[in-house]
Amino acid sequence: MKLYYRLLVQFMGKGFMFVAVHPLDFWMYLVGKIIRMAFFFVFIFSIFRVAPEFAGYNFATGILIFVTYNFIDILSQTFFFRGLYHLQELVRRGTFDRALTYPISPLFYTAFRMPDPMDFISLVPVLMLLGWALTQFAQLLTPLAILLYILLVANGLLIAFALCTFLASLTFFTQEMEGVWWFYRYAVQVGRYPVEIFRSPFQFILTWVIPLGVMITFPSRALLGILSWQFVGGALVLSALLFYVALSFWRFALRRYSSASS
Repeated sequence: MKLYYRLLVQFMGKGFMFVAVHPLDFWMYLVGKIIRMAFFFVFIFSIFRVAPEFAGYNFATGILIFVTYNFIDILSQTFFFRGLYHLQELVRRGTFDRALTYPISPLFYTAFRMPDPMDFISLVPVLMLLGWALTQFAQLLTPLAILLYILLVANGLLIAFALCTFLASLTFFTQEMEGVWWFYRYAVQVGRYPVEIFRSPFQFILTWVIPLGVMITFPSRALLGILSWQFVGGALVLSALLFYVALSFWRFALRRYSSASS
């Protein structure tokens, strides 16, 4: 475990070195991301200005879901999304063979080898929005609600890791993965909206099949104290199941990987 922690720190250090070498790229990327978030904030504000309540949510709770989406999206991109996405380049160039010789998990190396601290720094405006949202319903907050929110955000990250691992495993069977990854990115962006705005059966599908509701809406509802323990348990079971399936599929796909030298 210490080895993996040290490697993660080293990988993150290399990411910061890249930022230091390319400061203009960093600031352009950061400003662009903040502008994109600002436009969506204005979009939410415009909706709730016309309709003070939307699918049972008001402006503050809408911002909370938006913040939760950004937490999970930014942290996943910071630590493991890019590594798993770029697995196709390692396989295409034949350099993934070298990763198999390292005395560490190939999945760990693949996922965490190229973290992006630029995304991590963009959490600052997200935290500011969260602070504002929390002041709007401070009377509803309890230590248990805050703990459940943190737990379910971590649970959402685990689901995101499982889904990305499953998609990355497909790389060992086909190199035509761009469309699949873009579908994943567009699907996750739907999580910026409460699943309650969709009709059945799409609401069920976006909650449990494409588990955006479990990833993003559930933490927000737990913080507000409106998520039952049955749904909390269901969310934890679902993440554990998806993680097990993703790891099993990764091992299955890896056994069928034909190295560049074979």
